Amino acid sequence: MFVSTVMLSAIHSNAEYFRENKKSWHAHSLERSNFGDWVVRGQRLAETTRKLLGDKEQTAFCLGLYKTASTGPAEALSSKDLFVALANAKGYRNDWKGHGGIADDSEHARRLTLLEAELTRVREALGSVFENWWLIRPGKNEYSRGLYHHAGDKLLGSRQIFKEVKIQTSIVMDKNELYLIDTETRDPLQLLPFFRMLPGSPTEKNACYFYSRLQKDGIRWVSYHFEAEAEIIRPDEVLPKVIDEMEHGSS
Repeated sequence: MFVSTVMLSAIHSNAEYFRENKKSWHAHSLERSNFGDWVVRGQRLAETTRKLLGDKEQTAFCLGLYKTASTGPAEALSSKDLFVALANAKGYRNDWKGHGGIADDSEHARRLTLLEAELTRVREALGSVFENWWLIRPGKNEYSRGLYHHAGDKLLGSRQIFKEVKIQTSIVMDKNELYLIDTETRDPLQLLPFFRMLPGSPTEKNACYFYSRLQKDGIRWVSYHFEAEAEIIRPDEVLPKVIDEMEHGSS
């Protein structure tokens, strides 16, 4: 979901291009989120990205979508090896969870070995792409001489307290959203809100939550590392509108 959301956010950053081509990437309904659908959606977005990068006349346009100075981030996210690994994981998931029988300790060990191999492929495909492409949660900002001077949290690691960084941008960032920022261009890419940093209750500790599904009482979010509160349901005015735009064309 993370990789696919970044690519989707990059393409969505150009409203005209997104509107004209969005049927190419819309694979399944977003009213419910699942691993397999995100893999298919990501494969389609990756194919589009590779085509843009492969066309010398479109390379600069692609860099503009991703807000980066080099092709490295887009190449890493759209890597064929990355999506081979994710597709393999999808196959294992379907075989084991949907159609598999009972498994003993030796079978669990075998499965773990297979999944660790795919995880290694994912890490190798992504490499160090996020070393100079920071995931930022912006905070307070001041405007001076044509630039916005932001204080923000660099979201790296699983600890509750993140490193604070200072960033200068030519556009203002919304403190309620997350961004990827190339340390060279300083041009923020706003990420679509399919994952959020949210405070759980009653702990009120911030954790990363991923979109699960739309419900009548709000959005169901799940965390894959925050055991104190792995699931929360919150009202959200933005994400339903984003999903409606993806599927029906309204904005």
